[in-house]
Amino acid sequence: MPGLRTLAVRPAQPGADAVRDAVRQVRHGRIVAAPTDTLYGLLADGMSNSAVARVFRAKRRPRERPVPLLLESTAAVRRVAAELPRAFHCLAGAFWPGAVTIVVPAGPSLPELVTGGRGSVAVRVPRSALIRAIARQARCPLTGTSANLSGRKPPRSAAGVAAQIGPGLALLLDGGPVRRAVPSTIVGLTGKRPAVLRDGVVGRARIDAVLRRALGSGLA
Repeated sequence: MPGLRTLAVRPAQPGADAVRDAVRQVRHGRIVAAPTDTLYGLLADGMSNSAVARVFRAKRRPRERPVPLLLESTAAVRRVAAELPRAFHCLAGAFWPGAVTIVVPAGPSLPELVTGGRGSVAVRVPRSALIRAIARQARCPLTGTSANLSGRKPPRSAAGVAAQIGPGLALLLDGGPVRRAVPSTIVGLTGKRPAVLRDGVVGRARIDAVLRRALGSGLA
């Protein structure tokens, strides 16, 4: 797309210049599209209401739908969560960095657009060194919603991202095609027992086994 700044990156070994450029855009409240360890995602400052609103406009996303956050480490989750149940530590220890998103009670400082007014937040530490580096240097959680228009299939390449979301982006990091367009598995921890809210890369049986070994009980 003419006018869209695109930089080639190696997600496993990102160059300093690409990370620095992405961090600059995030700190200015803009959107960066980049490959995660699952899909291409839209990265913006998850603590900024205006930046998150920009993501919603770019995706044409209904405002009542929450967005997940990507963080650089398990410790960073405490900045966005009100409490972390024991099951959280079991799942994070077993699957992070990786493709399991965990829903926990939200902290009071999060924008309502992030939580969708539900009082909970979906968090993940991705395997991607690129995403963790951007989150660490930007010093904020990043929105982790897929880089597609609401209701459309997530694109598997940078060209597909540009075709769907291009006008809303400040920067597109091209890490090549994703091998398979499968999202992370989402596990909710706000009910009486952990529950899989969305099937994804990590199967239910693996999650259930971890919880049973650690807690003596598994998924609801």
